Amino acid sequence: MMKGMDKCRDHDKKVKFFCEDYSKLCCNTCAFIHRKCENVNELASLSSQEGLELEDLNHMLLKLETETCSIISDCNLSEVALSETNANIPKQVDEMKDRIIEIFDKAKSRMIEEAENFKDEEMKRLGERRKATSNVNEDIHELLPVSSALIKHGKPQQKYIISHILKEKIKYIETHIIEQRNKHITSNVALNFSKQLSSLLKEEEGIVKLNAERHLTYKDAVQTGPTKLQESSEVKKETTVLNKDVSPTARAARTSSTLQKSPSKSYLSHQVTAESAWKAQPFCPVTSFQYVVNISQPIVQVSSDINMGTTDSNKGSSSDIALSAPIKPLTLELIVSMDLQHAGYGIKEPFFTGLDFFPDGRLVAVDNINRKCIILDDHLQSQGTSYTFNKNPFEVVCLSDSDLAVTMCEKSVFLLTVSSSNDIYLIIEIKISSNVFSACCMTPETMIVSTYDDSRPVRMLSLGGVETDFDHAVVPKKFKLWGSKITYVKSNNMLVLTDRFANKVHMYNTMTRMCREVTDENLKEPRGVCVHGNTVLVCSRLNNCIVHLTVDGNILGTYSVDLNGPYSICINSDETRLAVSGGETGNTKLLLYKMHKAYKIPYHR
Repeated sequence: MMKGMDKCRDHDKKVKFFCEDYSKLCCNTCAFIHRKCENVNELASLSSQEGLELEDLNHMLLKLETETCSIISDCNLSEVALSETNANIPKQVDEMKDRIIEIFDKAKSRMIEEAENFKDEEMKRLGERRKATSNVNEDIHELLPVSSALIKHGKPQQKYIISHILKEKIKYIETHIIEQRNKHITSNVALNFSKQLSSLLKEEEGIVKLNAERHLTYKDAVQTGPTKLQESSEVKKETTVLNKDVSPTARAARTSSTLQKSPSKSYLSHQVTAESAWKAQPFCPVTSFQYVVNISQPIVQVSSDINMGTTDSNKGSSSDIALSAPIKPLTLELIVSMDLQHAGYGIKEPFFTGLDFFPDGRLVAVDNINRKCIILDDHLQSQGTSYTFNKNPFEVVCLSDSDLAVTMCEKSVFLLTVSSSNDIYLIIEIKISSNVFSACCMTPETMIVSTYDDSRPVRMLSLGGVETDFDHAVVPKKFKLWGSKITYVKSNNMLVLTDRFANKVHMYNTMTRMCREVTDENLKEPRGVCVHGNTVLVCSRLNNCIVHLTVDGNILGTYSVDLNGPYSICINSDETRLAVSGGETGNTKLLLYKMHKAYKIPYHR
């Protein structure tokens, strides 16, 4: 029954005594050694109450067995999940490689088509020059034999006549030659790769990085109280971060968040101290592994997380960690309020449906009612000469220090340029196959446009007029006119679309192709939207406010504005000025706020 546990380990004799001075079980030989001890008692004389203590110890042993089995199970689950994650890494890289190859294949086809079109145009132009000059050359060949013959054998009257004709012909021929020389243009075709691609190719080895991290989930850690647990040197020793690029601040945020989530109870009896428990059994915390495949910006940012051994209370900890960074609420201070009805921009009351800032702080506005594009300074005073369209504009987006694009009705986009004196000139009108409404920049050469009455609610449009569709439907619906405005958060590859008539905001990750719908009482008829750091600001028409959202769909705050029905919104490049337009008929306004920035939110998938 005792399986030899009732024998002395030193002398292999039956245990008969217990020395309280040394807390040791003794045989006869041991008792002789401990004869000077004052408290050596025979086991036969001990109280029968020891049976009750044995029951408590047996119960504690059963609980400890449960905990050790749980740790072994966690280790097994971690091994399986880690193996699955490693097996999935080649697939992620291959998928990204295939997408990049697909992009290049499309670009190749497009470049070949454009090059052939250019070649055809040049061939036609050169052919016309060649034909005109050949006709002149034929005239020369026709006149030369006659003039040569008359020089030798002609009569004076004939020589006079031919001389008069030659003067007129030579004058015409010289004019033709000068004209053709001036028209002579050398044609050439060359590829111009984007700066982002060139930068990417220079990195080479750094294009894909593997970040491997360990995070304590601390499901069943031993502790005597929150303070002692957080100060435990053993905990600090076990916190290992393999990715050297992770900042100390981010590491501290993760550790703090994890410790705050750890259970406060201890499964040890009050008779067993935390210190003795650590010494008795090596620390083996439950660990969550995070693998992040980073393919350098601006092309992609792909992440894949696996949390192992977490309980329900720990689920979603990545999001909690992301929001654990300090967030300072925005403060909007009104600087200028302009009553558009009396601004004098047109015969009718203006309605600014599009706003954007140039990098130098000039504000651009498009007036849908009076068909105008206007440049404004930081006091909302008109600058230079405005541009008048031949149809109604919808949205404006600044492309560079002086160029901008305006979406128009009748399936077109106008590219405009602004001079140093703030005069606006048309560069080109791009005709496209869809009704476009809102627009934003995706890259320096590509815009994203929202559509209406089209099964493709979002499309891409290059500055050269090339139209491209997303691989998957961003939102499986058609928008009505005035139904959706868009923006693009480059740092997170997040395309944000407001859905006015459904009271929703759609957030579509262009890399993972996952879409999240955000609904909230604060979002009533959401209209204009713009990027603020790695968050977004949305105009809520019926609530007369601006709603501040993370790309995960969490609401950070709401800010009332001094107009009814805010419609369009934009922020300047250093995020110190915010412009809002909107209002009802008879009370349309343009507001300029001074904005005290919030801290940027770290983004974790």
